[in-house]
Amino acid sequence: MSTRTSTLACAVALLVAGEARAATDTHIRCQNHRILEAFEYASTRSATFRNVVAAVESSNVIVSVAEGPCQNSAIRGCLQLMQATPDARHVIIRIDPRQSVIAVVRQLAHELQHAAEIAAAPEVIDAASLRRLYATIGFSGVTAVDLFESRAAQDVEAHVARETLTRPAARSIELARR
Repeated sequence: MSTRTSTLACAVALLVAGEARAATDTHIRCQNHRILEAFEYASTRSATFRNVVAAVESSNVIVSVAEGPCQNSAIRGCLQLMQATPDARHVIIRIDPRQSVIAVVRQLAHELQHAAEIAAAPEVIDAASLRRLYATIGFSGVTAVDLFESRAAQDVEAHVARETLTRPAARSIELARR
């Protein structure tokens, strides 16, 4: 699937979430079919997920969601601040999509919450300002020096998991297991 098609698919998921935007306007750009399935699955079942997506979409944070491992192999998903310009801050989320849809949804919700936390803090433009943010709103990870966590991301992950497991889709979708 091309990047243009992937971006379009994320935009379609945003339409499901009530956001009418052109594909090129979306701030969340998925680069993997399985991650797109999880994105759509969560968007159609979870108000919490849609709220996190809306927070990112209304910011200057551009999120690329890609398949790939984190530097620390013990971590299921991760977000890295890549670049900040006067117009946009770019982050990449890495997730292993070769898991159950619910596992990918949980990771995606968790990491998108971190993107929303960065979006709410316009002073975050580099690694040092990211460390300062998480010294205030979160805590440092046990396994690595530059590993940060927030209770909000943990809570969003749990809440989205509950919503996606207990609520029917806003519209019918079939997810093919790959």
